[in-house]
Amino acid sequence: MRVYGTIYNDGELIVTENAVLSFLQYSDMSTIALCGQSNCDHSKAVTEDGLPCLAYGKQTLPFLYNEKLYWFEDRYETKDGKAVESAVLHSSDPLGTSEKEVCKIEGFSCDWISTSVLKNNTLLFFPYQSAYDEKGAITGDNTNHFGVLDIETGKFTDFGATENNKTKILGVYDNKFYFNSSVYDIKTGKYSENTMPSEPPAVRLSDDYYAYNNDSNIEVLTSKTSEPIVIHNDKILSETVILGDYLFQCDNAQWYYYNLKDEAPARHDISYGEGLYAQVLSEYEDSYIISVYNAEEQTVTKEKVAKSDILGE
Repeated sequence: MRVYGTIYNDGELIVTENAVLSFLQYSDMSTIALCGQSNCDHSKAVTEDGLPCLAYGKQTLPFLYNEKLYWFEDRYETKDGKAVESAVLHSSDPLGTSEKEVCKIEGFSCDWISTSVLKNNTLLFFPYQSAYDEKGAITGDNTNHFGVLDIETGKFTDFGATENNKTKILGVYDNKFYFNSSVYDIKTGKYSENTMPSEPPAVRLSDDYYAYNNDSNIEVLTSKTSEPIVIHNDKILSETVILGDYLFQCDNAQWYYYNLKDEAPARHDISYGEGLYAQVLSEYEDSYIISVYNAEEQTVTKEKVAKSDILGE
């Protein structure tokens, strides 16, 4: 489960196949389990000494903020004979020690949330309210709400129910959080209808660029220019990524990019293996961190590649 903003300057949070929360270090591409427990090999939830592995049970929206690790836990209680759900935010040191409860958002759950956005001390997400039958059993008819949580104070603001098909997160552009029906201004706290082109997957955002398909072209808005940048005869694809001033594409295993600083961005093909589908995830010093899908072997790997090998500059 991904929180936009969990890719950091030196690495990223990942949850391994056996549900161990870990940190991928970009310096040497090694993975460290976020557990400070001695004599723990992180292979199971409890060590041979009967102590808990501190990297387990933190797979719901984990993120790092201000040198602390945060994650959610869904909690179910009974009040006045009725089931009450709560999304509980916990924090600890990065290796899981000094754990404490930050806040409890009563009436909401987070367990099935797939993505959220972390921007400075603000978490923007779609917690949901479960429906119950007359016997108190969960029916599965969840109602998503748009919520904003201040990590510093624990204050949660509920902006109300949102149609389940209107919760596709587009990203953050120009200090505004966009999803396919609405926009939230992070500076002013104003929540309004999204009037920008917003039909996923034909939209890509970054802090400085808002790209979308327009007929047979890609148009890219930027706060630095009054008119959109036009990329002719191309369209945003499922693998499209904007990182820095570059828009990366991968079409039928052909990888290429556009420099958005150019007045008329031209296509630059990238030579990187045959039959490989590549996607830029992040940058680290003079390198890009990329995800590579090998269609023949049905494998996905993460690699660190020099920017000069990708851009040819």
